[in-house]
Amino acid sequence: MFKGLTEKFSQVLQYVRGYGKLSEENVSEAGRRIRLALLEADVHFSVAKQFVEEVKARAMDRKVLTSITPYQLFVSIVNEELVKILESSGPGLTLYPDKVNRVAVFGANGSGKTTTCVKLACRYKNLKPLVVALDLSRPAAIDQLSQLCSANSIDLFSDRNEKDPLKVIASSEETALDHGLVIYDTAGRFDTDETLMSELEAVVKAVKPEIKILVADSQEGQKAIDRVKKLNERIGITSVILTKLDSDARAGLTLSIRHQTGLDISFIATGEKMRDLEPFSGKMIADRLLGLFSPDINAVKDLQEELSQASLEEMDAGGEFDLEQFSKSLSFLSKGNILGSLLKTIPGLSAGASVDTKELSRFKAILSSMTRWERRNPDRIEHKRRLRIAAGSGVTVQEVNILMKRFLMMRDMMKKFAKQAKRGKSGRSGKPGLNADIPIQELIQQMRRR
Repeated sequence: MFKGLTEKFSQVLQYVRGYGKLSEENVSEAGRRIRLALLEADVHFSVAKQFVEEVKARAMDRKVLTSITPYQLFVSIVNEELVKILESSGPGLTLYPDKVNRVAVFGANGSGKTTTCVKLACRYKNLKPLVVALDLSRPAAIDQLSQLCSANSIDLFSDRNEKDPLKVIASSEETALDHGLVIYDTAGRFDTDETLMSELEAVVKAVKPEIKILVADSQEGQKAIDRVKKLNERIGITSVILTKLDSDARAGLTLSIRHQTGLDISFIATGEKMRDLEPFSGKMIADRLLGLFSPDINAVKDLQEELSQASLEEMDAGGEFDLEQFSKSLSFLSKGNILGSLLKTIPGLSAGASVDTKELSRFKAILSSMTRWERRNPDRIEHKRRLRIAAGSGVTVQEVNILMKRFLMMRDMMKKFAKQAKRGKSGRSGKPGLNADIPIQELIQQMRRR
């Protein structure tokens, strides 16, 4: 997420770290570099200008200039100013369990609008959601909705023979009254088609939705701002959902949209899975942009599932997480760089603590060079064995040591997972495992304190 801007921020912060104290000169230079980084990331020039001015003004405060920890204070200032730009002003989507909540979803073709409709429905399954297909102009739109809804046990109302969305709305009303949440997937291409824009206005008038969401592709950058403004002027928008945050999208739209339109971001889509729809958090985005630790909770859950329930139960029974199990997990660790993110939080491992594709390949070669006995008895792999393993896999013994450090860290994490799984047996799900985000966050915090 926002890899380019994150790297630029890292360079600026390293520049500031190189000085024992802050001065007008180095603060001005840091501000200039930040402004260039933001503009290169397609952030609106007025947002970049205001942000840099706020950072410089706070950094030049006498208390900051004379602080014995100027670098940490500067990072804190940049982080807080990013949060100001990003953070929503309201509570996000507010849905009520005792009524029919109507949500109209808009978005240009290719923005991920239809998939987002089903993701929203999956998120609020407790309200017995219904998706109504109103995208009647795009070929195969109903087929796409039908497949997604069927795969996720979501109710769908559609009429393949009807071309008037207002008639579909009228015929869906009786069905809608039996559901707590009704999501209307409207037609796209509204930015250049006046006829379609008028259709959307008619749809809003007929549905009278309490919530009107615009789905925007984060890869579009500043050009999407005009689309948001146009639609907001015509029908009014409640909030924005940004999609494709798992791509190499620049940060321009994310950092500019609230400042330029006054609209909040309610959710971000970070993947193709139905659960990859996260409530938007300005703090989380700011932390990621600055390279601060911000764990991907879904990815950690995926890791737990990938390593299988059997592994957890085996450890719960007194078994050990060994190098054979670690080997099975390697192909998964590259997703979101889970292990690398966790390693960066452990004191003493911050420098170069990452797991890239090349390193994973070396790890696999090293593990293949071990005997089965060694993989099952990792604590008994002494220096001589490590030398043999290094020679057999074509790497240095230092690289074998790195793998062992990674493994020990992962084993510690899996032991904690096993403890959570044991406690989870009496939890809400009735199954072993982590039942909520909070236990995972507590686990990660424990690891950070090591």
